[in-house]
Amino acid sequence: MKTTEEKLDEILYLLKSGKKKKRGFFSRLLKLIGIIAVVAGVVYGLYRFFSPDYLDDFEEDFNEDFEESFQKEYAKAHKIS
Repeated sequence: MKTTEEKLDEILYLLKSGKKKKRGFFSRLLKLIGIIAVVAGVVYGLYRFFSPDYLDDFEEDFNEDFEESFQKEYAKAHKIS
């Protein structure tokens, strides 16, 4: 097991020599998955922000239909023309 000083010396040596430590396949795969997740999250957030909200229109139509039917039923029950 390497001590902290040995690890720092190795990092300094690699930085000075210009060589990069070989990264594993798993590390690259995790980075790629992370990048894809971030991009997908941003795209989804923008889509939700810019897409119209159809539920408001539905609720307004529903309330109008309910009021009309309620008025018709009330008029029938009380024989109002």
